Amino acid sequence: MNKEITEELEKIKEHLEKMAPEAVNIDVGLNKKDAGFFESKIKVRLPKRKLLVINKKSLDPFSSLFKGHQAILKQLEKEKSRMKLKRGGAEVFAA
Repeated sequence: MNKEITEELEKIKEHLEKMAPEAVNIDVGLNKKDAGFFESKIKVRLPKRKLLVINKKSLDPFSSLFKGHQAILKQLEKEKSRMKLKRGGAEVFAA
């Protein structure tokens, strides 16, 4: 992978760490598949055995990463709202 893609992977990982500081593990990866497709895979493990996984494919590596990043953010927001409803408070997740 070239320098720009590596920097983009690090930016996404840092952003996810800010959005979900309680996350136990965050993995961001990009693989080149056959026929010129790029597949981004993002995993976020939250406490209580909750695992969020996204796989997105595209012809461009940056669009694949962008789509995956947006999708995992959407899943995080859904999980935040579920936890707020279950526990009745906003203290479960920061920002």
